[in-house]
Formats: sequence, C-alpha cells, structure tokens
Amino acid sequence: MINVYVYNSSLERIPDGATSSLVKEEILLIEVGLEKLTRQGMYKSYKERMNGEVRVGDWPKAPIAQRRLFEIDRIDLGRILTDVYITGYKDHFVKIRFSYPIDKQVESERAIAPVLTALGKMMAS
Repeated sequence: MINVYVYNSSLERIPDGATSSLVKEEILLIEVGLEKLTRQGMYKSYKERMNGEVRVGDWPKAPIAQRRLFEIDRIDLGRILTDVYITGYKDHFVKIRFSYPIDKQVESERAIAPVLTALGKMMAS
C-alpha cells in the first residue's frame, strides 16, 4: 500500500527539504501514532529498523527526506513494514508511506524505488 499526503498542519511557512526543525518534529509524530495504536490494542508491538535522511529518488539532485522504517506486528495483518518519508515542499509537508507484509520485503523495496524517483522528480521541477 502506498499513501501520499500533502498538508500544512495550519502552518504558513514550511521550509523546503528535510533539515528544518518542523520536518524533524513531524517525522517524530510517526512513533507517537504507533505508541497510541499499540496502547489501544491495534498493534501488538513495533520496532524501528531505520531512521535518517535519504534522497527521494535515485539521482544526485533528488530532494532529501527524513525516513523512518518500522516493523509492526499488527493484530489484523501480522508483521508488516511501514516505510515513511517526510520532506518540506512549497510550504507543505509531503509524507510518503509504504506499508507491506514483511515476507514481501524484497519485491516491495524494488517497487518503491521507481515510485520515489517519480515523486522526487515532480518535487524537483
């Protein structure tokens, strides 16, 4: 599953890119949501697998995003991976989330790369 969200959280100014404090704070909210869903019993558990800055695409001038990858044990779906990218773009947050079964990781990661490249090229133009 792929979700792309573009929003401003009622903020007038969101700097482009991944290095602003606003974008860094926004990516932290992912874990807040996971904690809440775990407390509510929707998730059995979660653990972070990756956290850092990455390029949205496979070329040197691709936009940079904050990335967090979580392994989640869901009550309804079993173990999945949720891969989230957030960056600032034209006074908005752009959040890209990929969720897929953990046993489909290799083929899912192959499918993610061209999607990120296409989205990154749209943001670079």
